[in-house]
Amino acid sequence: MQNEHGWWQCTTIYQVYPRSFQDSNGDGIGDLRGIIQKLDYIQNLGFETIWFSPFFSSPQADLGYDVSDYYGVAAEYGTLADVDELIQSIHERGMRVVFDLVLNHTSLEHPWFIDSCSTRTAAKRDWYIWRDGRGTRPPNNWRAIPGGSAWQFDAGTRQWYLASFLPFQPDLNWRNPHVQQAMFDVVDFWLDKGVDGFRLDIFHAIYKDLRLRDNPRAWQFLPDDEHRGGYFQAWQYNLNQPETFQLAKELRKLVDSYSPERMLIGEVFGDSAVLHHFLGEQGDGLNLVFLWETLQPQLRADYFRRVITQYQDEYPFPLTPVYVFGNHDQRRVRTKLGADLESLKLLAALQLTVRGVPVVYYGEEIGMVDAGFPAREAVDPLGRRYAWVPEWLQDL
Repeated sequence: MQNEHGWWQCTTIYQVYPRSFQDSNGDGIGDLRGIIQKLDYIQNLGFETIWFSPFFSSPQADLGYDVSDYYGVAAEYGTLADVDELIQSIHERGMRVVFDLVLNHTSLEHPWFIDSCSTRTAAKRDWYIWRDGRGTRPPNNWRAIPGGSAWQFDAGTRQWYLASFLPFQPDLNWRNPHVQQAMFDVVDFWLDKGVDGFRLDIFHAIYKDLRLRDNPRAWQFLPDDEHRGGYFQAWQYNLNQPETFQLAKELRKLVDSYSPERMLIGEVFGDSAVLHHFLGEQGDGLNLVFLWETLQPQLRADYFRRVITQYQDEYPFPLTPVYVFGNHDQRRVRTKLGADLESLKLLAALQLTVRGVPVVYYGEEIGMVDAGFPAREAVDPLGRRYAWVPEWLQDL
């Protein structure tokens, strides 16, 4: 199969969340040297590719997904020399390396944003999306992906900046060619280091409507509360824009210029037609996209028959479906299902044998369950935000 397929079409991917994976120095935080210590374990499980959640320099307000330096390593995780050793050690075992890359936004503490918010005439003001409000209200009714307004008011310059995810993660302005080049330079840097591919965080959010038009209501019978931004809205103008589909092709061209052996897998959302746009009409977009039907699996034959049939019909060769049951944004699979170990073994057998790429979150191989502390005590900002949500609603 390796002769007929790209390696990413027939690999097995193991996701490592560095902060909680393996602590090598006893400070209570996972680190890069701890990961290096466990490479033989991961290989002996049978995995061929490791995807690492971010360990770049960051104030850790979103535990690494708020990057303050794309070229640096957070001190608690190690050093750039540790990264070099990690990549080399993985390649020595004949395995592949995939890094998580956050292209949509940076941290408030990134030097680019510090300059951008210093004054309206700052050199990097246009590196982010700034607008005047509508009186005391935000520039439009867009909601952030986790909820709440997507706009944050900056008292210093008396304008609003766009933050499609969390308030401390300002969106980059990809319509500025200097931003695009700066981020392509980041991609080049890590490809030069030997990284085999990238998992692209909330890639579908990168480009926004040029006119920043209000999103329509999702259901016409619900009033649009302009003050709150209208929570029940269609994501028409701030997600899945045509320019983002084109960006997928430009990034693919960039990684292919190094070698056709490099790959891109996108965290994107939308129906099958939208996802096919990300993959490219000629297969010239992202190599893979995550599919989300299996994030809330049901231990029933009719459920899996429906999902497998759907995936095979919508992603025939040379397209490749991706099977994922859990990740860093989800409750543990065993906790979600309330399943016994025998059922989890059956689930794993299906994931690892059906046509497609299995992506396994670390700990699933031993049936790990959620930690037993209250969500309100979580360090994770989304965990704290939704601590009040009833358990039955969290699974919807």
